[in-house]
Amino acid sequence: MSNERLLKPKEFCELVGIKYPTFKQYVREGKIKVIYTSMGRIRVPYSEVERFLGIRQSNETRVVIYARVSSSDKKEDLKRKKRGFKEENKLSNRILCCKRL
Repeated sequence: MSNERLLKPKEFCELVGIKYPTFKQYVREGKIKVIYTSMGRIRVPYSEVERFLGIRQSNETRVVIYARVSSSDKKEDLKRKKRGFKEENKLSNRILCCKRL
């Protein structure tokens, strides 16, 4: 963290999309970790932006596939589509959600 970029509270708020009063509340509650400078100013490590937004630091890729059928009597078609997507894309055990509308 020694070379990590430190953000001003306003910069942090703009990046994560919260208002300053909410920022202060989250700091009090410990939801956002901050650093105090020798002059008593608040700075937020950039890693807090990633943590707050839930950005993963891994190379994991997620795949989302949307499939639908027109009625409940087509439920078997939906299952077949799901199996086909998995086989075509080698998704084996990754979770796919297919809904009947």
